[in-house]
Amino acid sequence: MKRIMKCLWFGLFLLFLLDISLNAQKLVKINGAVTAKNGGPVEFATVVFKSLPDSGMVTGVITGSDGGFSVNVPGSQEGLIQVSCVGYELSSQKIALAGREFYDMGELTLIPASYALEEVRAVRDRIRAKNTSGGTTYFVNRNMKEASASGIDMVKFVPGIQVDMMQNVMVEGRNNVVILVDGIERSVDFLGQLDSDRIDKIEINHQPGTQYRSDVSAVVNVVTRKNEVRGFSGHLNGEIPARSNEIYSFPSASVLYSAPNLNVFSSYRGEFSYFDIESENTKKIFEGPELVLKNRELLSQKNWSHKVMAGVDWFPDSKNQFNIYAFVNPYSNEQDGFVTATRDTENETRFEKSLEKDELDDNLAFGGSLYFKHLFDGAENQSVAFEAGYYQFDGRKGTKYMEDEVFWTSTDAYERALWEKWSIRWG
Repeated sequence: MKRIMKCLWFGLFLLFLLDISLNAQKLVKINGAVTAKNGGPVEFATVVFKSLPDSGMVTGVITGSDGGFSVNVPGSQEGLIQVSCVGYELSSQKIALAGREFYDMGELTLIPASYALEEVRAVRDRIRAKNTSGGTTYFVNRNMKEASASGIDMVKFVPGIQVDMMQNVMVEGRNNVVILVDGIERSVDFLGQLDSDRIDKIEINHQPGTQYRSDVSAVVNVVTRKNEVRGFSGHLNGEIPARSNEIYSFPSASVLYSAPNLNVFSSYRGEFSYFDIESENTKKIFEGPELVLKNRELLSQKNWSHKVMAGVDWFPDSKNQFNIYAFVNPYSNEQDGFVTATRDTENETRFEKSLEKDELDDNLAFGGSLYFKHLFDGAENQSVAFEAGYYQFDGRKGTKYMEDEVFWTSTDAYERALWEKWSIRWG
């Protein structure tokens, strides 16, 4: 009997401890709303419950669009509700939760916070511009130089100038733009190898004169700064493609020796464009039995170019200018892959032929120019200029279609005489 009574008392003691544990873990739901002084709801305010007396954070919640909030906290604790929001003062309220299952805090009003600033200073470094007759001159600032590696990068920061993925320059969305460097007409490749540190200002002429073709929409003149000290400088710019099957890369490098009134430079400009091309052409003939002709191509475009340039800029005095420029440029534009021709009659395949396409495209361009300009005394903006140039292009193109053996081929070999006793032959 005594043993039974001991077990009974021990069981009652366990139930008492369990009841205490359950009461200790009982949660109380706290509801409320946060409003501003004018009565409007305050959304995205932070509501935090902290235990007392240690002020340790227990839980928190963010108010909704109506300013309301709901949070569950342990019911045996006495705590502190703190509400904070940007632009308002911190609000605190002490609450006792013992013996409660629900606690309604009603509306908690936040008071707007005011701040006193001794001084507010806004500083912005912008492109300095000057309007001229028919155009605008933009002066290069420090931020533009730090964010650019070449002349192509620099012109992207000029308002009105756009450069697409293939490095084509447009002005206000229009093509047929003439690019000048120090008043001399140059190619986009020359601008791409030009070190951005050498650029002083960029001029845009929206109304080209009669010295340009009628289809020219704008003229962009990149003016370089004159060096007053001797020394070497240069740049190296490379691009790493993110995908192996789509490559657009335009690396460049240059070396420049500068002296008062003299610049001697050599540079490199590369261009790589590799990507896959898939095309399909379908023709239907409805006379008689319906005839469907399909031509499908799965090709890989391989375009590359290496252009090496060199030149000398000499300014003997403030009125005369001499420029010598030369370049050599091997390049290739090929599309290799597979071509499939299919002929269907009444939804039944009658003929299909698949061939491998192998293109040959080897090109070599080289040339140079000599430029002289003289400014007249006492005559503003009056000058005389002479320019002589030489350009030569040699190339070989061909297309070969193969099955198990050569199906069809077409090539053009060439031989070019350079001097009386010298010639170059490819093939």
